[in-house]
Amino acid sequence: MPELTFAYELTGDLVIEIGAKGEINLVVVETGERTRVTLDALSCVLDVLDDDSQNKRKCLDHSWFPRLTLMGAIRSVANGTNSTQTRVCDLSITEQACLRLAQKGGLISGTIPVKKNRHRHADADVQCVIPMSRPDSKTERSFEEVCMSRRSVREPTKSGLTHLTLSYLLYYSCKVQLSGHDSFGETVRKCSASGGAKHPVVIYMALRNLQGIPDGFYAYNDYSHSLLAIDLDSEMAERLCSLASSRTGQRVSVCSVALFGFADIGPVAAKYTDTALSILWKDFGCLTQQFYLVGASQDLACCAIGGIPKRKLMKLAPSCVKHLEFLGAFILW
Repeated sequence: MPELTFAYELTGDLVIEIGAKGEINLVVVETGERTRVTLDALSCVLDVLDDDSQNKRKCLDHSWFPRLTLMGAIRSVANGTNSTQTRVCDLSITEQACLRLAQKGGLISGTIPVKKNRHRHADADVQCVIPMSRPDSKTERSFEEVCMSRRSVREPTKSGLTHLTLSYLLYYSCKVQLSGHDSFGETVRKCSASGGAKHPVVIYMALRNLQGIPDGFYAYNDYSHSLLAIDLDSEMAERLCSLASSRTGQRVSVCSVALFGFADIGPVAAKYTDTALSILWKDFGCLTQQFYLVGASQDLACCAIGGIPKRKLMKLAPSCVKHLEFLGAFILW
């Protein structure tokens, strides 16, 4: 791993790395493959983006923005500086643009394969992928009954949770229904609300004794409706579920599912500047309410958890979440 001055996620498929000595790499998220490119090649990337973009790039000034953009990277490398004050702009690239980039000969070596199984967990080392079934059942409860029955329940259900139950909850709460772009980047539509349709919250989860799925730590792929197995360590899952269950304020049995909400503040800060953190909290609040409503429709025992110390959580969780903002948890029995 080269010593980096900064990196920028060009898409869910590609990351630009700028090394401490000015070296520039294109990194394929899925495989980790690095391809050294020249400054001219990065200019080529911008040309391709200009040709393929359907939206005008809109720039904003931020003195504290945590990730430099590709434009800022090019200027910094060209000028030999690493300024903390840069211009933040949205950049996106399509599969067709990747092919055209390769055809233009901007690469020194290697190719740029486009990741087919898209997800937002680029830092996670995925061991395997577990597809989740699309729910085909409908609740028999009316909307009014669901609203009136929404509450925190801290006792296990008689039937017990299954992968079908979890699939239903995730599909109608977190699954991407539509995606698009605005001048600040990608927008997505889900059943839950989000400021600017950014939906920055990503869900990681600890699963134990869940019918149909091995114990372990997973990430939810909200594009393909699947679980990404990060670590199939049953002891880790047990400890994380125990930690979450211990914060209910009552003596309860250890939950079977602990959902943890994390977010990268960067994409939200590009649009909402100094209010970005409050947007993250509001978004997770909306998602928590959606969990409650879907859970009530299925008569699930579930409870929101807001008092988990981040320090304790990070000691137990895999390293892929340690750079993210922890927002809260939601547990089910």
